[in-house]
This record gives sequence, structure tokens and C-alpha cells, in this order.
Amino acid sequence: MEEPGYREEGRGMVGAAGDAREGDGRLRVSVVVPTYNRRGSLAQVLRPLLADPSTDEVVLVVDGCDDGSFELLSDWSRSEPRIRPLYQANAGKGRRDRRALKLRERGCSTHR
Repeated sequence: MEEPGYREEGRGMVGAAGDAREGDGRLRVSVVVPTYNRRGSLAQVLRPLLADPSTDEVVLVVDGCDDGSFELLSDWSRSEPRIRPLYQANAGKGRRDRRALKLRERGCSTHR
């Protein structure tokens, strides 16, 4: 069942984005990526997102995994400030995805 303003796409949900532009007219995009034990594929996921000039931030919700994903993302975030890792105790896919959607609804205001 689809929620109002969202459509299912693949294994995740894609929000109906509003027009968020900087004062200079540049479109700002915040991407929220829920993840669990996917350390080996993080670079493959992040590379095209960070190559897009409209990507303002990529928030990765790490769901208590033990494969070192959060530590790796924390290291990468030191040299790439648009990477914003967020850790939560293992709560399962449903809770992780709901947290990711709540962040998206609030505009991903996770600035350090």
C-alpha cells in the first residue's frame, strides 16, 4: 500500500520531492539511504550520488550492523562533508526505513 506523496520503487520508497532551491537557484537534494550490513556496496551506492552536483547531503541510516559500515562512513565523512552517517541500535528493516522517511519529511536536518 502506498502512502500519500510516496511511491514504491524497487525495495525502497521515493518521496514526492518539493522544490528546495538555494538562494542562487541551485536545486538542493537530500538523499536518505537505510542500510544494514552492506559495507561492501557502500562505495558503489555513494559514487553516483556524490557525483551529482545537486546532491546536498546523503544521510545513511545504519541499523546496528556489525560489519564496520558506520565506522567506514564516519571516516569518509571527514573528507566528504555531504556524507552523514546516522547510527541506531538494531531495530529491524521496518523501523530503520520509517526513521529514514521521517528524516526525509523533516528535510534531513542532520547538520553537524
